[in-house]
Amino acid sequence: MKSFLLNVSFFGLVLCVSSCTFMKMVYLNNPSIYDQKHFPNEVILATNPTNISATTCDDISLPPVKDWTKFEDTQYDLPLDQFLKETNTTTFIVMRNDSILYENYFNGNTIDKQNIVFSITKAFITSLLAITIDEGHIKSLEQYVGEFVDAYKVGRKRLIKIKDVLQMTSGIDHGDYRSPMKIGQAYYNGNLDNYISKVKVETRAGIKFEYKSVDTQVLGMVIEAATGKQISELLFEKIWKPMGMEYDAYFTKDRTDGNERMYGGMAITSRDILKLGMLYLKNGNWNGKQIIPEDWVNSLSSRTQVDGKWWGYNKGWWLETFIDGNYLEGKDYYASGYQGQYLYINPLQNLIILRQGINPGGIRWYSAIGHLAKILANEQSDSISNNINVIDHPHQFEGTYRAKNGKQLFIKKEKGNRWQVSIVANHRKEKFEVTSHSTLALTNERKLKLVLFDFKDGVVKGLHFDRSVKKPTYFEKVNQTILSSLK
Repeated sequence: MKSFLLNVSFFGLVLCVSSCTFMKMVYLNNPSIYDQKHFPNEVILATNPTNISATTCDDISLPPVKDWTKFEDTQYDLPLDQFLKETNTTTFIVMRNDSILYENYFNGNTIDKQNIVFSITKAFITSLLAITIDEGHIKSLEQYVGEFVDAYKVGRKRLIKIKDVLQMTSGIDHGDYRSPMKIGQAYYNGNLDNYISKVKVETRAGIKFEYKSVDTQVLGMVIEAATGKQISELLFEKIWKPMGMEYDAYFTKDRTDGNERMYGGMAITSRDILKLGMLYLKNGNWNGKQIIPEDWVNSLSSRTQVDGKWWGYNKGWWLETFIDGNYLEGKDYYASGYQGQYLYINPLQNLIILRQGINPGGIRWYSAIGHLAKILANEQSDSISNNINVIDHPHQFEGTYRAKNGKQLFIKKEKGNRWQVSIVANHRKEKFEVTSHSTLALTNERKLKLVLFDFKDGVVKGLHFDRSVKKPTYFEKVNQTILSSLK
């Protein structure tokens, strides 16, 4: 569901912006993983570099590409290296039980090269928030942002709490899904403090989830105010130095004497991103030192929905992975960034998968790498559902579904990977198309719609329909008869 978000076109975002921002947008155009050379930056020094303690398993081969890309729109039957190169991948690393099963670099990338990771940066910022709370600089997520940021002491902004900018429920009118113009303004802005102070509030905080990069920028401002230190300084003290990060990192800024771009401006090597994944896999503990509180790390896989929180996002990490069972019971999660940057963590399998790239190359990586994880665990994801899945057994999923409020949902398999969905309520009908997402899920990313099938005891019992990243509505399976409303 994020692919559309993460690949929103930045072309043509040239109206109603300051002349400086306008010139940057025209000159630089589409944001790139190489953008650190176009912005001023702060250096986070690797003063105590320590190599990752891991063995390399040369005798282990990853499953065939065609197996774990089965649910993509295009079928791939290529050797792994060729597939990764042709999909514009720059890094691909698979690590399990502290052993590297696969590590390779493509399309000009190297082990020591720093690239912009876009919104993977958010995982570093929320990590610092956890540390800041643990050290007592912030008492609670229930504190108001206005206690730390003056511009948020008045008007409707005064009602925004720290938990709201953490969970993307602030109500600020700046959604990344629907506001590519505003994303461009923020990305190239030369004064983020001023820009953030002027954003408008659209809905009351704590009511609904909407992914907004400005929320993380505000969160970073809170952390800086609470600690009296710059984010890059905190990253050095709390993460880079104690973890012995292998290489320097760069935190790009809006201007030379300005603000760090906390929503997505870090340039890091792949090995140091991998170390962050290892830290989370080890419950926040690094060589006996608790870097991030263990209860914070353990809470990340929670798919509860309170105060507007969406089940598929929690504290800077996404939980909408490869779905092959009850979507609320999954434990894996990942950080993701524009142009196909993914850091996937599966605590139950002690597994990390890192994919970076120039762009996604047409792959929904959050689903593909989740599928790869299932196969690596010898759980052949199809077998979890008694070999039933939306591609090989579509007739099991076709039919009529009914919600408690009387709404009816009809679903029918069309040609190729396409399905037709129709929802009827109060004599009004809505129709849209979806494609396979994973074993038990279908998606329409542009319209933010997700169908999650409820499969138990060898039978499709019903489905959960997630519209616009809200709490899903449950529809019980009625029959497998395709009604005329779908024809």
